Amino acid sequence: MDQYTGQVKAIVGGRGEKKSSLSLNRATDSARQPGSCFKILAAYAPALNEGKITLATTIDDEEYEYKNGQSVNNWDKKYIGPTRVRYGIEHSMNVLAVKTLTDYVGETESYDYLLDFGFTTLTEDDKYSQAKALGGITNGVYNIEMTAAYAAIANGGTYMKPILYTQVLDHEGNVLLDNTTPETHEVLKDSTAYLLTSAMEDVVNGAGGTGGSARLSNMPVAAKTGTSQESRDLWISAFTPYYTASVWGGGYDEHKTMDRLSQNWHQKLWRNIMERIQDTKGLEYKDFEIPSSVEEKTVCTKTGLLATSSCPAITEYFSKDNVPTKSCSGHYFAPSEYYEKDDTESSDETTPATGTDSSGATSSPDSSSGGTTTEPAAGGDSGGTTGTTTGDTDTSGSTTGSDTESGSTTQ
Repeated sequence: MDQYTGQVKAIVGGRGEKKSSLSLNRATDSARQPGSCFKILAAYAPALNEGKITLATTIDDEEYEYKNGQSVNNWDKKYIGPTRVRYGIEHSMNVLAVKTLTDYVGETESYDYLLDFGFTTLTEDDKYSQAKALGGITNGVYNIEMTAAYAAIANGGTYMKPILYTQVLDHEGNVLLDNTTPETHEVLKDSTAYLLTSAMEDVVNGAGGTGGSARLSNMPVAAKTGTSQESRDLWISAFTPYYTASVWGGGYDEHKTMDRLSQNWHQKLWRNIMERIQDTKGLEYKDFEIPSSVEEKTVCTKTGLLATSSCPAITEYFSKDNVPTKSCSGHYFAPSEYYEKDDTESSDETTPATGTDSSGATSSPDSSSGGTTTEPAAGGDSGGTTGTTTGDTDTSGSTTGSDTESGSTTQ
């Protein structure tokens, strides 16, 4: 999809030769559970846009429960304490996403944002559910709507309803239908859109990011991955400065598990498609543009406040209307205790990625690949049945287990 015009440039609704008219198009007609791709849209986008958090905000990654008393689990049942939002996005941490929705956004406010992002499959139960922070919704979402939602981020926060045709003419060239101007509205401030873009670049480029297999050879990429229970659904929604695309792959239409199969083939598919587009069109390298509404500040990694001489410090992007104004009181310990260590990359696609936060504790994406132990994922099947999954159930009856990202450092 061209995020600046709303035009859908290519769409594939299934494998194999098209042998019938009006056959099933899975990109437009099959609603599937979105997994962690919803973390950005349901939790982090609203919280950043409302000025409730920044990318430097620290949220305690700890044992946590939904309001009905059921646990929210990180994939490995481990928790690393105070964690910056940017790090939580890169590593697709479940507790941070649910806490962000619950403590900084609100369930109904999150629902309203999702409607603004163009999703049409949400139900009244989803409106009050915390589970949507992890993609746990009743009916799933359509690929084309997921693509349009991420295209809104790529377009500086302006949503464009996807356009599948521009005009319909009669045999004399008279215009019967004119669809050249898309329906648009603002979902996010341009500053919020850029902050999300910057964080999602880490998903692709960071040592512990879950989307490394989508990295392009000569173009920046911002991405989010998502995986549902037992890898029945694999997602990547990502964009370059030119185009936005989402790839969904699943265990056929019967929702079969892909738990013991490759967990990053869909990312490679996304990469190959986008590389071919770049080569065919001769697209020049272009960076994501930083809007004037964003500025950089040096902040303390422990508190997110303006850094002083004794703080472990990083440079972070902020919306100008939500820049930290208070200085940290400082830290008086060995600096090595606070600086994050580099993640160790591995070429083994079945090895979970591990990283260290500023305290040295390890963290990983939502699940390991290759069929190792995973947490139940949020969501039922595309037909709206949630009872077939083994995830937790929230008070609305929607499944609320953790999303199960692939943990390969080579993704």
